[in-house]
Amino acid sequence: MSIRVIFAGDGPERRNIHMKIRRLGIEDRFIFTSHVPYEQLPRLYAASDCLVLPSHPTNWWEEQFGYALVEAMAMERPVISTESGAIPLVLGNAGIIFPPGSVCHLVESIKKLSLHPEERQRLAKDGRKRALELYDTKVVAAKILSLYEKVLRL
Repeated sequence: MSIRVIFAGDGPERRNIHMKIRRLGIEDRFIFTSHVPYEQLPRLYAASDCLVLPSHPTNWWEEQFGYALVEAMAMERPVISTESGAIPLVLGNAGIIFPPGSVCHLVESIKKLSLHPEERQRLAKDGRKRALELYDTKVVAAKILSLYEKVLRL
């Protein structure tokens, strides 16, 4: 099983991650990119087998929505993410969710998708369906319009 990882974006932990990867001698399995412009994200998703968003809540912050989750699902990519904030609501049953900070669960989730292409494909299809049914701009606009109409009738 050969897995390659693309780290997209910058952040305070990037240097530490880079150093750990170098210590382990597995640099050839990782690609680091800095900020990816929004218009280039579809190419990044298309080049990926799955999206991993290991969001880690803190005392003052939790993932509020995770727009990248919906983008990956819309691009028919399976998603692995954490039980943080609204992530479980966004993914529903269309992704793999693990406890924040659980490296063992993260590794097992990645391993599961890499060893079971049928599960990867099922999650990809379910994710796309969920993204279109719940998060398509026309669907969201219709829900907002309905809400405004209800409020204005009061």
